[in-house]
Amino acid sequence: MSTIYGFSIQSLLTYDNGDCNGPYSAVKFADEAIGSRGLRYNRLARISFLDTDMLQETDGEEGPSNYDHLIIGNESADELMLTLWVDMGSIGLMVAIAFASDRQLRIPDAYRDYPFIARPSDAELNDIFDSLFENKNVLGIEGSRPNKAA
Repeated sequence: MSTIYGFSIQSLLTYDNGDCNGPYSAVKFADEAIGSRGLRYNRLARISFLDTDMLQETDGEEGPSNYDHLIIGNESADELMLTLWVDMGSIGLMVAIAFASDRQLRIPDAYRDYPFIARPSDAELNDIFDSLFENKNVLGIEGSRPNKAA
């Protein structure tokens, strides 16, 4: 797990017996969030914030929610696309998307309108994405990649 600027990243994908695997709930969420849009992903990581109220909402009398935060991306030979999501259990909310080629952060209105207890500022989101683009090794897949037949 790597810690950068008030948050930590834990890569969730591993190669095991020639297959790429990850935790069931995170992979299922990524399949639904990204795959349902006709996109592919080959990077999946959990992002944890030092501020435990970050991207959480008040859950009645029980205190803040316990939403999961995921970085889902796709790295190719010429591009790296990264998205930040809040996994709310039955639904997901995209926080932002950016591409390494232009580093322009795109933030959906649905995220801006959601009543989180605390949220990263646009500048903090830029810092998160810039850190990931500059340290993309923290998003790598653990284990040995299988050899492909020639």
